[in-house]
Amino acid sequence: MHEDLNSLVRRTRILSGIVLFIYASTHLLNHSVASFSIAAADAVREYFIAVWRNPVAEILLFASLALHILLGVQAVLRRKSFKMTGREWAQMVFPFLALMVLIPHVLTAATLSRVFGVEDNYELIFAGTLVDPSLASKYTVFYSLMIVLIWTHGVIGINGLLRYRSYYARFRSLFVGFFWAVPILALAGFISGVKEMSLLTYAH
Repeated sequence: MHEDLNSLVRRTRILSGIVLFIYASTHLLNHSVASFSIAAADAVREYFIAVWRNPVAEILLFASLALHILLGVQAVLRRKSFKMTGREWAQMVFPFLALMVLIPHVLTAATLSRVFGVEDNYELIFAGTLVDPSLASKYTVFYSLMIVLIWTHGVIGINGLLRYRSYYARFRSLFVGFFWAVPILALAGFISGVKEMSLLTYAH
């Protein structure tokens, strides 16, 4: 019975993590499209919204987030020793640090869309960084930190899950390329979007 419960907890933690990783991947890839233009990012965002902002997907996403956090805390509390490798420390600490920067991001988006009925599109986001000249650099640091913390945690988890699979060894270079490309392209898209909005504002 105890082993069955542990197995269920482990599977739940893995499945919830996979859902969150897929969401993070699609979200960051959408950001990367801003490297072409803000309009292109907003066009792709319509598909992202269609997939993730519907009742079923939102319940799945927030349930996965809540379960992943709770089971992560449980795993930490059940540890008998904190003698761990650097990777294990990162896997344990990064999620809690990520929450400190993720929660304001989620609350801002939810408040804009749910409370005020404002469409939180890329044009609005990039325009918001130009309200205060120092805001763009601060938000870039905030955004970069959020990507590093969340993405690193996800990659460590996915790598741990797949490393003993035969297909993972066969296509390891593709997986590694994806793991590196997504956050780099997302950050490049954010920087490009800020620059484009600055030029548009200056032109007007």
